[in-house]
Amino acid sequence: MTTPASTLLAAPKLNATDAARAAGVSPSTWRRAVESGCAPQPIHVLGQRRWLESDIESWIIQQNPHLADALELRRQAEAVIKKSKFRSGLRAVGGAA
Repeated sequence: MTTPASTLLAAPKLNATDAARAAGVSPSTWRRAVESGCAPQPIHVLGQRRWLESDIESWIIQQNPHLADALELRRQAEAVIKKSKFRSGLRAVGGAA
């Protein structure tokens, strides 16, 4: 069973430079946004500041609500494709469709 702590430990994390790049801004703009509370706050790992990739993605979606619909459509399409491939695999081995 996956616990929230183990999920957090396994989650992709970014340093400030990579977080700024993911947000599409310069490192100095990113720093100012974090300091002003406009951007996601970092977590601390061994004294180093890291941002969860999922926090940055969520923050970008909050800033651009139209992206949420596009991401949901993509997730649904990926689920349908995955299910279709799974069913194709069952047919290939003689399983039920």
